[in-house]
Amino acid sequence: MRLTITLLLAKFVTMSRKRFETGLTRLAQHIKETSTQSAFAEKVGCSEPHLSLVLKGKRGLSMRLAKAISAASGIPLQELAA
Repeated sequence: MRLTITLLLAKFVTMSRKRFETGLTRLAQHIKETSTQSAFAEKVGCSEPHLSLVLKGKRGLSMRLAKAISAASGIPLQELAA
């Protein structure tokens, strides 16, 4: 039973990480096509260095920032908040 729960949890984490990475890839593409990182960061209320770290997967997103990015980019919140 414990092994099953552990395996299911590991699968869920892996799926969530892949969905998050897909969201970051889509976000980077959106920014590249429509704006600059600096302008997009200002639009969503964060610094450009912080946005850069988020796009590299080195920083997480607060719910506030994830909502702002979702609203500005059209990327579903579920893909940004893993």
